[in-house]
Amino acid sequence: SKCFAATLACHAQAAGRLSLADTPGKHLPALRGSAVDQATLLHYGTYTAAGLPLQFPEAVATDAAALAWLRGFQPTAAPGTVRRYSN
Repeated sequence: SKCFAATLACHAQAAGRLSLADTPGKHLPALRGSAVDQATLLHYGTYTAAGLPLQFPEAVATDAAALAWLRGFQPTAAPGTVRRYSN
């Protein structure tokens, strides 16, 4: 799935639909101004987006819960400084 996601992201960038320099809030307004909005899409694609965990907590079962969890996430490092694998 990672190769598929990377290919789609690169295709979207080539088509002018997004830039890897964008932050998540540009495409998901609910995340604007949150801590996760400080990292770029390139940070997320290279697992350097401030220490997101491998998976969402088990209690996160809906899109609304995922957005709420992401809005409340507090980074463990500055974007681009630590590599931590996450899905």
